[in-house]
Amino acid sequence: MNKALVLALFLGASIAAEDKGWFMPSSGAFEEVINNDLVALGYKFQADAGYGSHYTSTHASDSTDECYGVHLYSFGSAFLYVRLTRFWQWTADAYFEPLYWEVFNQHVTTSRFEDNGDITLTLSGDRTGRALFLGVTGYENMQTFERSLVDFLQDDADSELVPDSDDVDFDDDYEVEYADPHWTKSFEPSSLTDLLTADYYEASIL
Repeated sequence: MNKALVLALFLGASIAAEDKGWFMPSSGAFEEVINNDLVALGYKFQADAGYGSHYTSTHASDSTDECYGVHLYSFGSAFLYVRLTRFWQWTADAYFEPLYWEVFNQHVTTSRFEDNGDITLTLSGDRTGRALFLGVTGYENMQTFERSLVDFLQDDADSELVPDSDDVDFDDDYEVEYADPHWTKSFEPSSLTDLLTADYYEASIL
């Protein structure tokens, strides 16, 4: 099983469930401990369990794999939010997954025609998952800006070339998301791993 594909599906399931389930505070917003110009600190909790479908597509130099499947998920998360001055912020999601199980994945794998001139098509089915998993995902960002020289030259209001405070903000494109390896731990016994992960079939069509 493609490890990158498994990771992508795990992350996809987490993202899909981030606005669902039980929250504390009930609004789903951070409970503020402190919030001023120099520092902000907040927290919230979330838990959910459910099921859904997922899709992913991975592209290698010699093949493309598309996958559609169904999964079960469950998790509990504790979030911590920190902002220092107005320019730097960090959020941590410490979560525990009792079970995340992709019960069935249907793969359609095709070769890249431009790689060797041959076309191959393979169908395969499998299942994969994890249980009793503890991890921390961090999100870090700083305020940035961009100033267009074209807009500056065309601006009839004689705006300044130096950006003002309204031009500086947190840009989601620059947010850094990372899994903290120090706090990643699986308590899953090998017997459960064998149950959750297996190949159903593989058939070459072309």
